[in-house]
Amino acid sequence: QLKKLKGVFCPNGQGLSMNEWPLVRTIVNGDVVRGEEIEILHDNGSSSVILMSSSPIWDREQQIMAAVSVFSDITDRKQGELVRQLQQIIEFLPDAIFVLDQDRKVIAWNRAIELLTDVTKAEIIGKGDYAYSVPFFGLPRPTLIDLCWENEVAAIAEDHPIELEGDTFYTEIFVPRLKQGKGLYLAIKATPLKDNQGRITGAIASIRDKTRQHEMEEQSFKAQKIESIGILAGGIAHDFNNFLAGILANVQLVKMKLTKGLDVSKSLDSIEETVSKAADLTRQLLTFSKGGAPIKKTMVLKDLLRDTAEFALRGSKSRCIYSIPDNLWPVQVDAGQISQVLSNLIINADQAMANGGLLWLKAENTSLLESDNITLPVGKYIKIKVSDQGIGIPKENLNKIFDPYFTTKTKGNGLGLTTSYAIICNHKGYIRVESQVDQGTSFYIYLPAVVDTTSNDLLEEKVCYRGDGRILIMDDEDVIRIAAGEMLSEIGYQVDYARNGNEAIQIYRAGLNTGNPFDAVIMDLTIPGGRGGKDTLTELFKYDPEVKAIVSSGYSNDPIMSNYQEYGFCGVAAKPYKIEELSLILQRVIKKYNPT
Repeated sequence: QLKKLKGVFCPNGQGLSMNEWPLVRTIVNGDVVRGEEIEILHDNGSSSVILMSSSPIWDREQQIMAAVSVFSDITDRKQGELVRQLQQIIEFLPDAIFVLDQDRKVIAWNRAIELLTDVTKAEIIGKGDYAYSVPFFGLPRPTLIDLCWENEVAAIAEDHPIELEGDTFYTEIFVPRLKQGKGLYLAIKATPLKDNQGRITGAIASIRDKTRQHEMEEQSFKAQKIESIGILAGGIAHDFNNFLAGILANVQLVKMKLTKGLDVSKSLDSIEETVSKAADLTRQLLTFSKGGAPIKKTMVLKDLLRDTAEFALRGSKSRCIYSIPDNLWPVQVDAGQISQVLSNLIINADQAMANGGLLWLKAENTSLLESDNITLPVGKYIKIKVSDQGIGIPKENLNKIFDPYFTTKTKGNGLGLTTSYAIICNHKGYIRVESQVDQGTSFYIYLPAVVDTTSNDLLEEKVCYRGDGRILIMDDEDVIRIAAGEMLSEIGYQVDYARNGNEAIQIYRAGLNTGNPFDAVIMDLTIPGGRGGKDTLTELFKYDPEVKAIVSSGYSNDPIMSNYQEYGFCGVAAKPYKIEELSLILQRVIKKYNPT
């Protein structure tokens, strides 16, 4: 029988040699042993706790002739004591804890979980059938602890990730039922309990309230956001003050030159250029707010790519090498937003080379296949690559660079690449990065190519097109309404005006009734205190299902501006607009053009 024992241990877990066994000590040394505990490990993996007493038997010559030993199996008693000790430990742990037996019935429910759930031990001990999930979710259902028995991730995970480390499962979840319906953020881990043969005998779940930590992280994030907005606002104020200073100075120059009969065209060109820069800045700012939905136009990117790179590198020591073919496919993009993305990448590349250096801007036509392992539909794309010889990005930061407010720069708010990522996604494109420390970084952008285009789609935006149609302009701002009308009159259009939707409907109907209909209507999207473009167009469709309407607004984030065709509009004009842009939009809508 002794050969079947795999080990004998004293209560502290230290192994005992055979000479240290109580019975052997009694026979060899004559020791009297009273109530000594030993643990015996059997060859089948089970163990027993034995209470052992032994005493020698002496012969007449006072020699040990034998020994008597009494064994008591106290395994059940010791296990009971251990359970009570564990229950005491569990009861007063600060984390909320519950324990299930092998039948998934609750056998422990500590004080902390009573306070967390408002469910007492008396109400829950001994219950199974997922009863332990009801205080959290309002119904019996699998929870994290059930993963200790079987793979029920699909039923448990829902919208929160689950991690596994060893035998322990981890997750974090918001539970809206707790704290009188206010909800709590909980960090939960669950571990199976096993016997010596590795069989699951139960499981234990530990739950920690992370609400306070979550609130502090949220407050920290808001503080960072406010700080970033402050930095952003300071930069905006600086830029706009510069714009206003330039405009004001040139206006005063124009007045002075006019009194002397001098040419004022250069000053007017400078004003126009400054206003265009201010408009570009406004559009970039709108990209930061509420997604910045793009107002797309079909165009070839060749000139935009080169112009943006040259502008971004003004005053820099770096030099850009271009590789942009003449046959680049057209794309449907918001030119201002794509320019913003490229500008961010070029500036980052320049700043990565403290003493200047070479960077490369390459664009090419490409066709994606399923085997390319890029999360885009199969089809034709424009691929843009921006590369530098800079310091590179450490591997541990590569998966963070598109995160909001992540930056390794001493200056900057960490929003540039986040915004760039959002813009490319809004264009149904893809952006990725490759980098090696001290060797450089490359960004790759994929934009869907427009395969079927007409000559009308690719009219040049720098050309002013004459027209001969009849146009109705609806805008509540007198200066915009009159200036737009005068511009269109100069290029051949007949123009009528309306200050709001009701006037526009009345004038448009009058044109229909007199046999002198309008070829197009340019409508402001929002009219304070009146009917705006959307409602006005709905009404006009009742009288003329073929009405050709162009929506106009200074707030390009409105979904109507980015998805104007879904609302019945034929074109879109983002304010402020130039005469060239307005003439181009009208030509596309009216479908006839005559370049001047």
